[in-house]
Amino acid sequence: MALHEIPPAMFRGPLTWLLLVRQAPINIGKSSDRAWMTVILERETELILGQDISLVPSNAVAGKLLRQTLKHPLAGPARRPTVVVVESKELGDLVSGELGLEVRVSATPLVEGDRFFAEMKRFIASGGLEAREGDEDF
Repeated sequence: MALHEIPPAMFRGPLTWLLLVRQAPINIGKSSDRAWMTVILERETELILGQDISLVPSNAVAGKLLRQTLKHPLAGPARRPTVVVVESKELGDLVSGELGLEVRVSATPLVEGDRFFAEMKRFIASGGLEAREGDEDF
């Protein structure tokens, strides 16, 4: 759903955020090592609210990203989720303990996360990350 298609009232309703820490389909430099990506997706709006890329998986990075996203999401107004769904108990303990948010730990990988990373892989495979002339910082 595009941001302009979302009714403003939806941002005030009960919202579920998915906090994912997974290996991304992105190689580090020219090596075969893959980066780790922390992503916050909003289930109801299908928006990406936060993202971070790192060399190793880190619950500390995920906690920091969640704190930043609560204040400054990548899309839409600042808001607080009703529940945060995570894929590991350790991350769930961090989120509920430090931020006081209701947390649900999924026993299986989240379908939305599978879809997100599959789409990212398709985008990259189609040349979506190819550097163009003039993109020196890329």
